Amino acid sequence: MGSRSADRGPARRLPSFLRRLRHRRDGSALVSPRSARRAARSGYPVVPGRPGLSRGSGAAAGAGAPDRGAHVPLRVGAPAAVQASEARGLTGGLPGAARSHRGVGGGGDALLDSAAPAVHRLASGRRATVDCVASTGVGRPHRRAAAPPARAPAALRVRLGRTAHRSPPVRVPQLCRGMTPRPFTGLRVLLVAAFNRRYHRSALSLASALKSLGCEVQRCEERWRGVNRILRRPLAGRLAARLRRAPVDVVLVFKVARLAPQDVRDIKACFRARWANWFPDDPHLLETSLRLGPAYDCFFTHDSSSLERHRAAGARAHYLAFGCDPEYLRPLPASPRWATALAFVGSRDPAREEALSGLGDLGLTIWGPGWPRGPVYGEDFVRVLSSAVVGLNMHQQFGERGDPARYGTGANMRVFELAAVGTPQLSDAKADIARHFAPDREILLYHNVAELKERARALLADEPWRRGLAAAARERALREHTWRHRLEELLTVTLR
Repeated sequence: MGSRSADRGPARRLPSFLRRLRHRRDGSALVSPRSARRAARSGYPVVPGRPGLSRGSGAAAGAGAPDRGAHVPLRVGAPAAVQASEARGLTGGLPGAARSHRGVGGGGDALLDSAAPAVHRLASGRRATVDCVASTGVGRPHRRAAAPPARAPAALRVRLGRTAHRSPPVRVPQLCRGMTPRPFTGLRVLLVAAFNRRYHRSALSLASALKSLGCEVQRCEERWRGVNRILRRPLAGRLAARLRRAPVDVVLVFKVARLAPQDVRDIKACFRARWANWFPDDPHLLETSLRLGPAYDCFFTHDSSSLERHRAAGARAHYLAFGCDPEYLRPLPASPRWATALAFVGSRDPAREEALSGLGDLGLTIWGPGWPRGPVYGEDFVRVLSSAVVGLNMHQQFGERGDPARYGTGANMRVFELAAVGTPQLSDAKADIARHFAPDREILLYHNVAELKERARALLADEPWRRGLAAAARERALREHTWRHRLEELLTVTLR
């Protein structure tokens, strides 16, 4: 694109003000015509640049060097203030070779896109600002009209390049949080999971959260469905074909035990992308996750007690809790059909059956696979949680008949679902729960069946207490524990 004039090809269809933003022959790369039109329709100004991470000193080549990064729009909002300490942190993140490289214009700064924001380092006690500059030629950035400072501060220019395959020196959120509420704009993500609006809503919520972060999301169904079932197309073959047609920056696998580790290694060798697996079934399926983890660039588990075993097995393992989808999980008016004093929703197993057997006098009603009332899905699931006076949570393997080795420490999804719905929650005291909700202020915990009965009676008899718990937990869930929060953390770690 950089070798053609702006007066030929698709650029002629651009409005004149967008055409003026396109680069000269030897200038920095700008957005493609299609992306520019799309950005203009969305109401964002378009400036040159590419979202993502620095490619390091190898990317800082002179004019005329080939640039293999795909060109996408960089959407920039109003200039935002950045603390001087953040600017100093960014300085340390640039590779040494890039800091000493002299640009085309002969300056001593690292060679970086002229359209990238300059982070000005000011004296202690003052704030630094992020400003955007537009390219007017190689090595000759043109700043927006502004009152010149009394002393010209040193500026750090940051190249915004496509995501590098290896560990990048500069992190996406450090560059983008001050510029846009969509910190991963243009990042291409392939999500591999089971997608089903009735039974598997988590994957759909993850896809929606990725889009809200600005990612370009593709979906790959892990199960055999439709023509893939008829033709018996294996997941590894379908995944490789998808990547061949449309390369991505990140492949995010949500569980998917059927994707063999060797298949992951073979596909990784053919395509430049970072691979991450978020496994939601530790420690119940720990043997499976230990086998899968080492094949990925990053492996995420919600159970902190499993981390050491994963790392000992060779996985680059990280703790990442579950989250919630506030658009789906929201307070609904209580329905007489689902109303109950104490509601439990979960699968049936011997340990839970024994622990719940003595709670009938508290008004307990149970839904889930294996129980007489059966499971509830979709809006009925939300109505059950919303209509209960108290929501009861009990993790698998709790109680005397449970297996301590498979009980673990991780908080299940119900912890975050009940909080998002706004129902006061009574849960067994898994160790990781206290990381996310304050006991006795946002959630009520029990350690055994006797304590469960005692605390359930007290909570059912105290309406102000219930309201306080529910309101505090919902506010915390929306502020810190949505799927968007989790994926921002996951992408940041994966792209390091």
